[in-house]
Amino acid sequence: MKHNLDSGQFTAIQEAGVEALKNGDRFAQEMRNIYSQRSDICVNASKEMKIEAEKPK
Repeated sequence: MKHNLDSGQFTAIQEAGVEALKNGDRFAQEMRNIYSQRSDICVNASKEMKIEAEKPK
């Protein structure tokens, strides 16, 4: 019985998992937007230095 009561993931990990399931898509989209902006900056800077570059897919 003790094993079933106090075994499992640390509570904070469980709560983080719940939050990720609730808001993970929004967070992932925000990160994709940030990486896209950074990629644009790098590609444009490369082109200004006459380095052939194209935006990753």
